[in-house]
Amino acid sequence: MDTTGCGDSYCGGFIAALARGLSVKAACDVASAVAALVATGMGSDAGVVDWEQTRAFMAAHRP
Repeated sequence: MDTTGCGDSYCGGFIAALARGLSVKAACDVASAVAALVATGMGSDAGVVDWEQTRAFMAAHRP
């Protein structure tokens, strides 16, 4: 696990979700998923491909 860039990606995911019109709570959920995806790879840009992949990850890992 490499957490490099997870905080930055959280912020980016949060802003991207707000820009798409999601609520603050939903934006936090997206941001957490983006940060989790980044932690799955090595390096600060690993793990996240696009919006659809992030939403699929969220659907697959939703409690």
